Amino acid sequence: MQILKEQDWECAQQASVLAEVAQAFESDEGVSDGEGDRVTLFSSVTQLSPSGQADAETLTVMLQEQLDTINEEIRWVIANSAPQKLGFSEELSSRDV
Repeated sequence: MQILKEQDWECAQQASVLAEVAQAFESDEGVSDGEGDRVTLFSSVTQLSPSGQADAETLTVMLQEQLDTINEEIRWVIANSAPQKLGFSEELSSRDV
């Protein structure tokens, strides 16, 4: 029985997480690039080196792009829902009087 080194174990865990994330995004029919094509955020075959280790820099860039997109969407939701919440809270306040 061969024991994995700590670094090998971490790489295996990262690869497992990336595979799960890739599967989640690949199976999400609602995600598209605006042209009707499904977007594949991670391709486990093309993003892994022959030794099975992911290119950390590429993954970092991809994850940062996704975080930036998520943050933009959060800002948009907040900006578009804030007036509605304000109106709702004012309506509730006027009922309490």
